[in-house]
Amino acid sequence: MTPSSSVRQTLAANLRRERNRRGLSLSELSRLSRIGKATLSQLESATGNPTIETVFSLSRALDLPISDLLETDPSGSVTVVRAADTEVLSGEGVDLRPLRRIQTGG
Repeated sequence: MTPSSSVRQTLAANLRRERNRRGLSLSELSRLSRIGKATLSQLESATGNPTIETVFSLSRALDLPISDLLETDPSGSVTVVRAADTEVLSGEGVDLRPLRRIQTGG
């Protein structure tokens, strides 16, 4: 499994869990997030390749931090992150500064 495929699988599982937990259909989540149903279906089946903007839209629609969609094992501990120790992920209309590294694989 490649790192990108494990991120896709993590997103797929977390997205499906959160959508079902809220009792939302793909159509309803599509309307809330302004992401097409076909794209959401691909994301939930781990075959899609989401952009930062897509993950951000989903986190806003589900009222979740982005990390809840991308982490395999969210913890309740406090982590201090220095701005100089992070990199900025830029996309069209969004700059994202992850507070924690997303590690995949071993």
